[in-house]
Amino acid sequence: VAVNELITTLSSLCDDPTVDLQQVEPVLKAGGRGGTKTAWGRPGADVRREVERILAPWKERADAPLIRAVTVLRRVVAAVVLRDAALRQRTGSVEYHDMIYLADALLRDEQVQQALLARFHTICVDEFQDTDPAQLRIVRAIVSPGKDPEAGSLFLVGDPKQSIYRFRRADIMTYLQARQDSPDLLKLTTNFRSEDTVIGAVNTLFRHAFGAVEDTEGLPRVPYDDLSTRPEATPNAGSVTLLREEEPTPESEDQDIVAAIRNLHGQELALKDISILCTTHAVARRVMGVLAGEGIPYVSEASTRVYDDEVITQLRTILRAVADPADSFAEVAALRTTLLGSSDEELGARERRGVEKLQAWRSAAAAMTVADLIDMVIADTELPQSLAASGQLERLARVRFVQDHARRFSAETHRDLRDFVRWADQQASSRDGAGDPILDDGTDGVRIMTIHASKGREFEAVILAGMAGSAPSRADRIGIGGDGVIETKIGVPTPGYEHFSARDKAADAAERIRLLYVAATRAKRHLVIPLEIPRTQGGSYAKRVGTPLLLAAEDAQLPVETRPGVTAAPPQDPALQDAHLVDLKRR
Repeated sequence: VAVNELITTLSSLCDDPTVDLQQVEPVLKAGGRGGTKTAWGRPGADVRREVERILAPWKERADAPLIRAVTVLRRVVAAVVLRDAALRQRTGSVEYHDMIYLADALLRDEQVQQALLARFHTICVDEFQDTDPAQLRIVRAIVSPGKDPEAGSLFLVGDPKQSIYRFRRADIMTYLQARQDSPDLLKLTTNFRSEDTVIGAVNTLFRHAFGAVEDTEGLPRVPYDDLSTRPEATPNAGSVTLLREEEPTPESEDQDIVAAIRNLHGQELALKDISILCTTHAVARRVMGVLAGEGIPYVSEASTRVYDDEVITQLRTILRAVADPADSFAEVAALRTTLLGSSDEELGARERRGVEKLQAWRSAAAAMTVADLIDMVIADTELPQSLAASGQLERLARVRFVQDHARRFSAETHRDLRDFVRWADQQASSRDGAGDPILDDGTDGVRIMTIHASKGREFEAVILAGMAGSAPSRADRIGIGGDGVIETKIGVPTPGYEHFSARDKAADAAERIRLLYVAATRAKRHLVIPLEIPRTQGGSYAKRVGTPLLLAAEDAQLPVETRPGVTAAPPQDPALQDAHLVDLKRR
């Protein structure tokens, strides 16, 4: 490619306001390979940057009609959202977030404010780090309408390091702003749960990890205040172990987890006192499979979304076909489930064993509640018997859980089967969907749960899982920007989307650090963190969930020992009490 000629041609074309895409595309496609630095006389990267700079104004001009269309579309989206919210209010079908904003709107009424003020003189809000601006306006409107709260009228208790519910729209900025505005701030830093060594290592790791969070406009860092041990704590008690091989494989983390369980159990720790905290439901399912293969007993505690379970998914498929007889696709899908068991031959010949059952359920649906119909489907498919016979007791508990939900749904909403199926589908796809029922009967098995499910709890020993997994951003493609305007990207972004997206991704990355902090601080005596992070071709660590902790350990120059499969004794040097870390390079 004659680079200089290409750049000159592009410049002339882009300076001409009449040029369209058809004229520019042939120029961009001209020539074959990029050539060499010697032929160009300058690095290829410089050429690319110059071409991109020249094309940027033209791209803005070309995208203008699409940007206008998306901008109009977001106004339509906003109107639809408001219309649907008003409809839910009129029909008495408000959702949780509706109740928050309706209460917020109600408290703008001065008579309502005075009535509540006369009744409530003091309010204490616990877990305040998980609130949003509307919730803060509500409590302030109750205790101090139209003015700053009087001394002693409002107590806000929270830990910004444990703010992990962005997917529920919790806004840590609410906490940070309220703390900044508070005339009286009392810091409670004593940890009454964990042993000395655990607290020391947590401070070392997360002091660095929190400090390494990148500064982003409009997103201040969460300060890290060191935890202190309880006065009666035994010095050097407990242990913290980082596990890492020289060349990690995809199986390394699972091997670490199994080795850690056997090591801890060998120290006369009961299996039920060991908890594996997983970053996602998918990781929890993987760990359950690994432990089952190793013959290690376990108990799942809210580690799987009930409605995303394979058996429950099949049940949802059947209920969808019953709810909508006109949906032939849903009917075929239902007949292919193992619960109805129609083969391809039967489907093709329309001699299907499940057709009569589907028709019977549809006929019964009109005269039955949703709960009774679901009970009927479950009984007719003999689902409980088959699960019990095959030893799938956890799945049997999930079926009972769904039946209980159906009874509550029927009693509280009086809606039909279609509405229940729609709600169940939302539970299956939502990050906040219903989790496994906790049936802790004292079974001596390793506890497995997500980190979110572990919030507020404590365990003798904690093993983190999912550290080597990728860290994809959960940032939304649509959301509310800092000025309260919807920002989205549908083909092209709205004017403020890039700033919104960058801020959202940064907030997401910062929350992952806080999630790991919550997990680590559940441990009372022992904390095990597998950090099997692979390296890139350039030699740096790949971007994985646990990478910030591995970098923090390196930055802090923590002492490293090699103890194949054995947890090292706590260091005797007091200066190293907060750095008892073990690197298992070989098991």
